[in-house]
Amino acid sequence: MKRCVGFCLACCALLLCACGSRYAVSVDSLRDPDAPVAGGPCLLIPGNVDVGADDLLFREVSRLLEPAFREAGYPPATQRKGAAYVAKISYWPGEPVTTVETGIERGYRPIRYRGRVRYVPVERTTMTERTVYSVHLLLECYAAASSSPGDPAAPEERLGPQVWRTEVSVSGKRDDFRALLAGTVPALNGTLGTRTDGARRFTVVMADDGEFSISEN
Repeated sequence: MKRCVGFCLACCALLLCACGSRYAVSVDSLRDPDAPVAGGPCLLIPGNVDVGADDLLFREVSRLLEPAFREAGYPPATQRKGAAYVAKISYWPGEPVTTVETGIERGYRPIRYRGRVRYVPVERTTMTERTVYSVHLLLECYAAASSSPGDPAAPEERLGPQVWRTEVSVSGKRDDFRALLAGTVPALNGTLGTRTDGARRFTVVMADDGEFSISEN
């Protein structure tokens, strides 16, 4: 009996450790077939209109995405000089989607009949409301264009040919912009800057201690 109780407690502990935030991530990426295979230092700049490089949210988004860029071979550069590539980062929240699910809960109700207790089947309709939140990312990488005399464009506006573009969507039950973005990073490892030939879909589970598990659907 003690062994059975201990086994049950161990199973419960494992289940609790496995709990975390679950995210559905979609990655759709295109890449120029003639682009160099090797990467290089990449300057991250905002792609959203009227957002500057010193915007706090942009800096936070860039910080969250840095590991994915490094994994892909494009370590973020601190300035335009020396950067081989420039990546525009655009981000925006999606509209929350609320759904209502109905179900039937079955059970038994005791009734007393002629001094005896009988159990009769009963059904109860249940309703569960769920809201899903989403965030979208568009990451566009260009070759860094060299400046030319008399060029009126600012350095961040001079871009060479587009090398790749990666579009990312993430959804989950938490209304937390930064947590949703963090959930995209595991799915971007191995897909950022590549050609996915259509959307690839992943399920990412982030534990409270920062550990994650990922599976492709």
